Amino acid sequence: MTNQEHTAPDKNKIKILWTAGLALCLMVALFFAAAALAGKSPIVNFVLAALGGAGAVFCAVKTPAAKKRFTTREIAFIGMMGAIVFVSNYISFTIPLAIGGDITRVHVANAFCLLAGLSLGPVAGGLSAGIGSMLYDLTIPQFIAGSPFTFAFKFIMAYVAGVIAGGGKKSGSSSAKIIAGGVAGQVCYIVLYIGKKFITYYFLHKEPLNVTIAACATSLLTSLTNAVIAVVIACLLAPVFRKVASTQGGR
Repeated sequence: MTNQEHTAPDKNKIKILWTAGLALCLMVALFFAAAALAGKSPIVNFVLAALGGAGAVFCAVKTPAAKKRFTTREIAFIGMMGAIVFVSNYISFTIPLAIGGDITRVHVANAFCLLAGLSLGPVAGGLSAGIGSMLYDLTIPQFIAGSPFTFAFKFIMAYVAGVIAGGGKKSGSSSAKIIAGGVAGQVCYIVLYIGKKFITYYFLHKEPLNVTIAACATSLLTSLTNAVIAVVIACLLAPVFRKVASTQGGR
């Protein structure tokens, strides 16, 4: 066995460890940022969030990656899809919940989050979905505290969709892969979203279990409705967007 064959598994292990560290630091930063935005010991929590963010940056720098930079064209597409995601959030209607003034929404924004991952690829699509969704949350007072989690969850949704569908690649993907990517990305988002809601209601707000389950059930129903809308729209538009994203500019 050659030295390269020996070092390849070691590099993969190192990548996994740094990636795990990155995910952990991001979750720590998101948790304390949300607490700070909610007005709970803002100075202390912002400092802790900044430390978590610094740890995430350090882990990201240390994580081996095949591609370090985006091209100007890719940055333009990230901005364009991010703007589409932001605007699409306004195509919605809200459903008020009976607990703490919370609300849930039926909207089409998840369709364009998935579309970003399916057409631009995991990272570029994830950034478009996360940034566009987080900026929308920052315009709604009720959503500001949860905006860091919105960025993370929407990023993960588009990332998973892009990984499975092969988004961002010049070679085409089958319709089955596109549909599988859309469904998997949406399922990941629902699990994260409902999981966060359960933790927030039951452990942080100290609501009774039956009340927590009722709130989660209502949100789950709207999430499933959003999921069907998102997967259908994203999968129908994906072939067109993928073709545009993979076309080389200029002559």
